[in-house]
Amino acid sequence: MNMSTSVDDPSFLVYAVWGIGLLILLFGFTLLPTLIFSPSQYVKARLIKKYSEDYRNEYGFSEKEWYGE
Repeated sequence: MNMSTSVDDPSFLVYAVWGIGLLILLFGFTLLPTLIFSPSQYVKARLIKKYSEDYRNEYGFSEKEWYGE
């Protein structure tokens, strides 16, 4: 790679644009799952799934009342 460190050189601009583009892609791909899947909703759903039977038994609901017919 024959790159000059001078800012006036056009190859520096090409590398700078590619570098900035790759950084934007990196941040985009790492933050995309956080934006699509809400962490608080995920945790809430996991807790409800894990402890729903304990809650049902503790507060005296029958299976018919809890799950319906």
